Amino acid sequence: MQEIRLETLADLASNHAIFAFCGACKRDARLNTDRLAAVYGAGLRIDELKRRLACSKCGERTGDIRIVYAVPARSG
Repeated sequence: MQEIRLETLADLASNHAIFAFCGACKRDARLNTDRLAAVYGAGLRIDELKRRLACSKCGERTGDIRIVYAVPARSG
């Protein structure tokens, strides 16, 4: 079985999603990976993304993210 490495935004491609969680105010949000790649570059490392994140509601920097497999939409 081949190991999947998710180290950069480019590694996530179109079949993964990133969710950020704020422990302080309990807010969660799905991040727009296309927008993040356009602003910071597709080579942005996930660990660097975690350091840059701040809650848009309370400003806390928890760095708590979850990467999940997003099932591609079926066509037809």
